[in-house]
Amino acid sequence: MEKSINNKKTPVSKVGFVLLGFSALCFILAFVVTAVVPYVTESDTIELEATIINVYRRYPSLYVATVEEFEIEIFIAVHLIENMQAIDSIVSGEIINFRILKNEFANINKFTFISPVALRIGEDYVMTLDEHNREIRNAKTTGRVTGSIFGTICLSAAIVCFIKKAKNNSKL
Repeated sequence: MEKSINNKKTPVSKVGFVLLGFSALCFILAFVVTAVVPYVTESDTIELEATIINVYRRYPSLYVATVEEFEIEIFIAVHLIENMQAIDSIVSGEIINFRILKNEFANINKFTFISPVALRIGEDYVMTLDEHNREIRNAKTTGRVTGSIFGTICLSAAIVCFIKKAKNNSKL
């Protein structure tokens, strides 16, 4: 039996099935998708060397470096920087070494910017693969928790819909 709200019939069971579908989607995204995001190893990357033209802070959370060798900007996320003093003291003409994913390097001329997974100025490490992988692990955890919460909410709402449908059917 359909439940009547303000003289409109709402198919409670259809809403329940839609919520059940959303719940399943949330759990799939939370666990399957986050499981396929890989951690980065040195063998997945290529190390490049470049000469700094300029480094500036575009936003509170982002440094941007321009280099002579590539017509791209190098985006450096502040939360990934382990050695802030090294990035703040960089000067024009200084040599940097950075790692990017091999597939990004294959298409480097198609990009307007890149985000390195590791960055070194001389012997000072600014960003490391370990920090990059820690960030991936944190993002996976956040995704799993968020997906699980939304999945549980949708599943609970679907159960409520099915219980209401069952109660309506038993009143007949």
